[in-house]
Amino acid sequence: MAKPVKVQKLKKRWFAVIAPEIFKNREIGEVAAIEQNNLLGRTVEVSAAKLTDTPKDQHRKIVLQLSDLAGDKVNSIVKKSFFLDNYIQRTIRRYKERFILAENFKAKDDTIKLKVLVLAVKKLHQKVRASLIRYIRASLTEKLSTAKTDELFLPANLEKISGELRNEIKNIYPADKVIIWKTEVKKK
Repeated sequence: MAKPVKVQKLKKRWFAVIAPEIFKNREIGEVAAIEQNNLLGRTVEVSAAKLTDTPKDQHRKIVLQLSDLAGDKVNSIVKKSFFLDNYIQRTIRRYKERFILAENFKAKDDTIKLKVLVLAVKKLHQKVRASLIRYIRASLTEKLSTAKTDELFLPANLEKISGELRNEIKNIYPADKVIIWKTEVKKK
């Protein structure tokens, strides 16, 4: 007869997640794991409003990747940020012209993928749309080449770049809104 084997249940422990330096290294929550090593590489999705203490960022999410351990605390790095889909759907409802530019750009220290959403009330001619895309691509290449990757995830910086793009493309066509919809660090 076989002897009964006693199965020992492992107990999970809670580890505090620390935000990156651009968000002032504050504790943003806790994650559970059996071993500390299981945490490395795991991602955590956090509201930007919680990280920046600004209510207007409630429609933006930031995905943090757990990177290194320090006792019962886990440091994180920013992996991507995006607007919630329901916010984008409410925003684009009244615009007839919508197009997205999804492109990889070289930042000062890493490669970053941006999705830029351009909205206009009236339909655009194909040549106008093509010149807008060319201009936005060239402008973003220039702006992002001098920017550090971490700084690009701050909602205030993304809004500043969006506003500058909107003002710059007025010479070609006065688009109503330019939104940097998604931002993601690409692996090297």
